[in-house]
Amino acid sequence: MCIFSQSQADAACNFFEHILKHTADEWYGRAFMLVPWQEEALSTIFGRLDEAGNRVIEMASLEVPKKAGKSELAAGLALVVLLTTSTPGCHVYGAAASDAPGT
Repeated sequence: MCIFSQSQADAACNFFEHILKHTADEWYGRAFMLVPWQEEALSTIFGRLDEAGNRVIEMASLEVPKKAGKSELAAGLALVVLLTTSTPGCHVYGAAASDAPGT
């Protein structure tokens, strides 16, 4: 059985919007304000819990088009998981692919 915890979903979203700042281009130094698809993804990933209060989703795959902020989102996801996961020996991995030849 799976439950949805609005407080856990909000905690992940608030981490992005109140702690993280953008690190590049015209957004440099500004707060990371989530757009609706990012908020929905974070809420789904972090809000779904089992009966013991553990996250149900341990692995997520998001397909995001170019110039949609995926690098900053991925970095933030890694940080929030590292800081909020109580599992001993937790591992966080990130991977990316490029369609461009030679990159």
